[in-house]
Amino acid sequence: MFNPDIISWDEHQAFWKNRLSRKDLFSFLILVDGAPNGVLKLDLVKKNDCEIDIFLHPKVQGKGIATQAIKELISFARTKNILKLLARVKPDNISSRNLFERFGFNLKYVLYEYEVKK
Repeated sequence: MFNPDIISWDEHQAFWKNRLSRKDLFSFLILVDGAPNGVLKLDLVKKNDCEIDIFLHPKVQGKGIATQAIKELISFARTKNILKLLARVKPDNISSRNLFERFGFNLKYVLYEYEVKK
């Protein structure tokens, strides 16, 4: 799940070490002109269903890179017998919403959140 908080370098390294050791999580580095500019993650949420998480550096957004990454991810999913892809997108992230809708993703749920304060 998305965490907007800034984390320490040690926490970041621990996160990736754990993630890369698991068989139910796939991680891809997005390269632009040979340089890392994003990450695409695919997490198994139940048998044959995976959730997508994509991040691109702002300097490469709007150049079709996410479109190409999602195309390649869909091809990868077919090789792993993944039957359903899911994506959580913040309501104000119009670019991501449009990206997924162009690929035929359908809006299924609206998620409401309430923070219970002590």
